[in-house]
Amino acid sequence: NAIRMTVEREFLRCGWNHLSPDLLSETVNEVFIRFLGKQVSFSYDPQRGKLRGYFTQMIGWIVKDKLRASTRNILAQACEVTESTEPVVE
Repeated sequence: NAIRMTVEREFLRCGWNHLSPDLLSETVNEVFIRFLGKQVSFSYDPQRGKLRGYFTQMIGWIVKDKLRASTRNILAQACEVTESTEPVVE
C-alpha cells in the first residue's frame, strides 16, 4: 500500500492529474518486477540510505519513463492526424 501511495504521489508531482486505476496498478507491478529483477545484484547497505529512498528513486524513474512514453504516443498520434488531414496538392 505504501508503494501504491508513493507511485500515485509521484504521478501527481509530475503533473499527471488524471491517473487511471489501470495505469496505477501497472506501474506498481512494474516497481516490483524491476526490484525482483535486481535481486541478484541488489544488496542493502544502510550506509547508502534507507530502503524507502531506493524505492522512491526507482518509482520516480519508472513514472518519468511512463510520462516520456505517453508524450511520444501523443506526438505520434498528432503526426498521424496531421498527415491524414493535409490538403492534397495537385
